[in-house]
Amino acid sequence: MPGLPQLPPLLLLLALTTSVAAEVYRWTDEQGNVHFSDCPPEDCARQLQDAPPTPSPEDVQRAQERLDRVKQFLRKLDAQREAARADPDSNSTSGPPSPPPRSLQPVCFSDANEWLGAERSQNSFDPISPEPLQSGTHAMLGQLLAGLEGRWDGFVEEYICRGTKAQPQLEHVQHRAELRATSRPTFRVLMESSLRRVDNGVARDALLWLYLNARYLHAGDLDRSSYAERRWVVEIVEAQPKRAAAPGEEKRVIFMRKCRKTQASSSTWHMEVRSIRLQQDELRIDELFFVQNVLAGRRHWQMNR
Repeated sequence: MPGLPQLPPLLLLLALTTSVAAEVYRWTDEQGNVHFSDCPPEDCARQLQDAPPTPSPEDVQRAQERLDRVKQFLRKLDAQREAARADPDSNSTSGPPSPPPRSLQPVCFSDANEWLGAERSQNSFDPISPEPLQSGTHAMLGQLLAGLEGRWDGFVEEYICRGTKAQPQLEHVQHRAELRATSRPTFRVLMESSLRRVDNGVARDALLWLYLNARYLHAGDLDRSSYAERRWVVEIVEAQPKRAAAPGEEKRVIFMRKCRKTQASSSTWHMEVRSIRLQQDELRIDELFFVQNVLAGRRHWQMNR
């Protein structure tokens, strides 16, 4: 993303889904619970038993710098949206939402290094480095997932990057949105959304899983054709508060996930950065989507019960 704008927007939508061409294994544990994963149970167990190498001080410093830049970037976006919401007409849902200021629109094909502060090559990513959740953060995330349950209505601003890096084209689409979040056992939430374009009424659906176990937060999507769940451990960039939230207090998490999509003889890297903010009956979701280390789109959800 060369030439990072003063106030870049958060939440991009990739014009394509981030499905992963990989085998999905279904297995049942001793308690009779059914699990889905991208490795056989014995391989997964072996991965858990093998302790990762201790990172060097330089690795820790680079990771911290990368996360600090993400936090700083997302705080700028929050400040911009708060300023935009000062417009008395900005929260009206009686008609199509007004176009956001150009300063909030993404720079198509911007380099991910400038957004995230990571020294990466154009065609590869550093692996994510999730850390086990602290008890306070785990408690807050449990509250957030439980608070998502129910029906939400609002609008989605979507930006899709087309063309080439030399001649980028930005498509801006506004949707009326309905989101239904259903709680499942063991801190699982299925978020089913229906988007309908304001300009032509074309509709489409999307699915997202959030899953919290004792150590990590997982995020994935669900393939309607096979209902085979794909989950990834995500790297949490920021979580606030780092304790159980008080009644009415805002709960927020920012996380990233990465995957490789393979087709025929080629493969591409996909990365998503999501921010979920929940405060009573107000839900805000920001999404940034990258392909091969460059920005491909963004989405911003503004939802209310």
